[in-house]
Amino acid sequence: MGIRTRLEEDYDYDIVDEFLDHLDIMTEAMEPTIVALENEDGRVDKINELFEEKILSIEKELISVALDIAKEVIQKEVSENSKEIALSLAKALMEDIKDATKITIKVNPKDVKYLKEQNLQNVEIVEDDAVKEGGVVILSDIGNIDAQVPQRFKAIKEAILEGGN
Repeated sequence: MGIRTRLEEDYDYDIVDEFLDHLDIMTEAMEPTIVALENEDGRVDKINELFEEKILSIEKELISVALDIAKEVIQKEVSENSKEIALSLAKALMEDIKDATKITIKVNPKDVKYLKEQNLQNVEIVEDDAVKEGGVVILSDIGNIDAQVPQRFKAIKEAILEGGN
């Protein structure tokens, strides 16, 4: 008699049937747990979605706070160095209108003397109380540019905040 025949004779099929019966009972008993876990999976997805929304909201708030802090720093810098800022803006913007034949630069009265001392070529510098410190308004025969610091900052802030949407 071979080993295979002996194993088949010694094999107790009742044990296998009993094992399968217990497996069915355990599977039925675990069914509520499986359903509950499937429901939890949906809840976890919802929690993850809410978490992502909150992160985006916080990120936007942090950007806004950082921009507000930057605004305060810029305002302090402008109050301390408005004439240098006005000159720098004027020079940079004059590059954009270098083909103009008539250029008038309006500046805050606090900055006018300094800009006039810089001997900018072919430019008339006039004071204007409506122009904020550090800002310039350039009028020319090819177009006008309002380069006041608050307006420039506002445009940058809007671009950053809209870019995050």
